[in-house]
This record gives sequence, C-alpha cells and structure tokens, in this order.
Amino acid sequence: MVNIAFFGTPDFAVPSLDGLLQFCHENKHNLSFIVCQPDKPAKRGKHLQMPAIKLFAQKNDLKILQPHTLKKASAEGEDFYQTFKQAQIDIAIVVAYGHLIPQRFLSLPSYGFINVHASLLPRWRGASPIQRAIEAGDKQTGISIMDLSIKMDEGDVYLQSAIDINPDTDAAKLSDELKVLGRETLLEALPNILNKTLKKVPQPTNGVTYAPKLDKNCGEIDWNNNAPDILNHCLAMAPWPGSFTFHNNKIIQLFEPQLVESDGNEIAIPGTIIAVKNSLAVQTKQGVISFASAQLEGKKRLPIKDLINGYSIKINDVLGVKN
Repeated sequence: MVNIAFFGTPDFAVPSLDGLLQFCHENKHNLSFIVCQPDKPAKRGKHLQMPAIKLFAQKNDLKILQPHTLKKASAEGEDFYQTFKQAQIDIAIVVAYGHLIPQRFLSLPSYGFINVHASLLPRWRGASPIQRAIEAGDKQTGISIMDLSIKMDEGDVYLQSAIDINPDTDAAKLSDELKVLGRETLLEALPNILNKTLKKVPQPTNGVTYAPKLDKNCGEIDWNNNAPDILNHCLAMAPWPGSFTFHNNKIIQLFEPQLVESDGNEIAIPGTIIAVKNSLAVQTKQGVISFASAQLEGKKRLPIKDLINGYSIKINDVLGVKN
C-alpha cells in the first residue's frame, strides 16, 4: 500500500483527483488527505466560497487540509509540515495547487511530488500556460507529468500527451479539454512511476518560454496589433480577465470575436469603428475584427444590435483612447 497526498484547488484539478481516487480504490492505496487553498470571498465579498476541489473532497468523505501558508517561518506552515511528515506520504500529486511547495516538503516522499502541468514543457512554464498558448497562436499544447522541483516547472518529465488547438478554441474550452487529458495522462503514468518502470527525462534547454500569471490589465486590447493576433488575445482572455477597451473613457468589454474579410487597404487608424449593426467591426493595424456582443461598466452583456439602441457608439469612433 502506498500513502498518497493530493494538492490542488480549482475545477481543473477535479478530474485528476477523481481518477486518483478510483486508482486508490482499485489498487488498495491510501489517499491520506487533500490539500487546497483556503476558502475565499465570493465576487461581492459576502460569503466565503469553497474551492472546487474541497467540494469534491467533501462529497467523497476525503480529509481536507487548507493551510494559508507552507512557509517555515509561520506557525501554520510548521504545523502543516509536521502533519505531512507524520503521515509518511510516499508520493504527492499536484494539479494547479496555486502555491509554491518548499524544498523541505519535496524531499520527504520517496517517490517525490508529481505535477500535472498544462503544457508541453519546456514551453510555457508558469501560472498561465493555457492562456499563453492560445495568445501565441500555438497549434498544439498538452499535458506534462513532471517531477516537481523547487524551480518553476523545471523538473524532469515522465510523460507527455499532446492535443491540437482549434482556431476558435478559447481558454475555457481548452481548459476543459486539458483537465480531461490531465486525468488520462496521470493515470497512464502513475502505475509505472510507482513500479519504477517509467524513466524521467530532463527538459531540453532550448525552447523554454514562460507563462506569467494573468491580471485584470492583461485583457486590454491593443488595436495596433494585427487582427489575427487580437483574435488570439481575445480567445486567450476568455472567460477571465475578459477582453476590454475604452470608449469615451469608459471600459467596454467585447465578446464573440471574429475575423472579417477585408481588402487589406487600411484607410482608418487602428481602433476605428468601421461598421456597427449586428456586430461591431474595428480596424486593426492590419485587418478587421468584429464582436457580436459587449458589456459596459456596471451593465449587463448585450448583443451589439441591442447595445447601440441605448448607447452612443458609432462609425469612426476610435476605441482604446484614454484621456
């Protein structure tokens, strides 16, 4: 019997935990406990919201731990370290946990910490590999099962699985595809890691790229980019932080982007609205992109044809200008 711990927080990690639970039942291993981030206030801050992993764990009567920190200098971090040490964990599985795990933890399990990472490493090390792959226009991405190291996503790789990124795929859809692939790839790798027949391989030193964490400002559209690049950006930012620009000094979020055929003769400056009816068509540095719906600050999302009835937005207005 092997003692296993699972570290994960968001919905992306749920299929992997579900698969791990099934694996433990079938092979008589012990899933000792689940570690996720603490409950956080909901959008309006009125009530605490439980992470998706905690909800799944509760439904399956699994032990849940939610330390605010793993750092040695804190009483809570030290308490959790002692709990982890006393549990004699043989292997820990990490899927989108959201915190760096200190070295003193990494060295305890005999099989180490195994991370399910949503990219084909060494491309897109970091916090936002799904979004950055779409934003860059990558044709393919995947899952890497890797040995967790103290340096960000630099550990040796056990196994990788690849999938294509379709041209109309946004971050939400790709995340749904990858969380299923993550489960499948983990369950393929884990038995062979435990019986020591799967060798880990160092990552190549070439082809390394980084996927910085997203913030709200990442969603702003730069109309000085070409239309295909703006399309990729908008798909990458869906559903969060969303794609936005400015109109009359007010933020306007834009949805349902689509490339528009044009003759290539750019007669308007980037950001200029060149058509507004059932969709909002905007000139970019090269090419035209349209949006089928939008949302003004403090308002609900509306189709463009409904939005223009109550809001002054017209041809030749320039988006993105802040006074």
